[in-house]
Amino acid sequence: MKHRALTQFPTRAKAEKAAETIRASINEPVPVVTFSDLADRYIADVLPTLRLHTQKTNLGNLKYLRDKFDDRRLDAIKPSRYRTGSTI
Repeated sequence: MKHRALTQFPTRAKAEKAAETIRASINEPVPVVTFSDLADRYIADVLPTLRLHTQKTNLGNLKYLRDKFDDRRLDAIKPSRYRTGSTI
């Protein structure tokens, strides 16, 4: 029984070319997204679709969250750290 990789990449050169394409996509720079970026997008895209009372409540919640996380990168915010009530 032939291994699937052998039929897909019958030569080393073809396998290396395919691997290079994968490596290039993995190494592409990832844009930095902050909590503020996410909040701004939420306000622009989601908030207008909600009822007025919900909009006011969510804006109040966002104000509190912005005070805590505004300039933090999203990938640096770990939920378990904040659920326990530990300080930021």
